[in-house]
Amino acid sequence: MLFIKSSNIYATQIEDSISVALKKGSLQDAFVAIEQKTDLRFLYSNEDVNICLEEDTLFRKVPLKDILTLFFQKTDLTWNIQDRIIFVKKNTNKKQSNVVPIISGRVRDEQGRTLSGVSVFIKDTSIETITDVNGLFSLEAEETNGKIIVFSFAGMERKEVIYKDPEYLDIVLRKDSF
Repeated sequence: MLFIKSSNIYATQIEDSISVALKKGSLQDAFVAIEQKTDLRFLYSNEDVNICLEEDTLFRKVPLKDILTLFFQKTDLTWNIQDRIIFVKKNTNKKQSNVVPIISGRVRDEQGRTLSGVSVFIKDTSIETITDVNGLFSLEAEETNGKIIVFSFAGMERKEVIYKDPEYLDIVLRKDSF
C-alpha cells in the first residue's frame, strides 16, 4: 500500500533549513511533520517504513538533507528527491550492519553567524573534521552514542558535548574570555 501526503504552497529545496519538532513515534508521523513545514511530499510503502523514533527531537534551522540523513543512517532505507517528492524505499545495495553512524550539526557564534574552519573531533580518537563555509560538519564513527565531541576555534572558548543518538548538534561558541 502506498501513501502520498500533500502539503504547503512554497518551494522548499532539500538544502533549505527548517525548524521542526518531531515527537517519539512512527517515522510516518515525522514525515507528516516535515510535510507541514515544507511543500515536499513523501512517497513510501508502509511495510518499508515501519520504524519508530525512540525519542523527541527538535531541529532548529537544520538543512532538510541533514534531517533525512540522520533519520535513515541506522536503517536499511534510502531516499531520493524528484519533482517535490521524496521517495523512500529499502536500500538493496547494502546491508544495515554496514551503515556507519554519522554525527552532524552546525556551529555558530553568539550572534548566530555560522563559523567556518572550526575543529570538530571525537575526544580520545583520531576522528576529526572542520566545519565548512556554512558552519556544517559531519563525523563518521562506528559507535556514536555517549561520545564526547570537542569544538575548538581560535578566539573562542573550547566546547565539549556528550553526543546522544540521534541528535543534530546546533553548537554555539562564545568568545574566549582571556
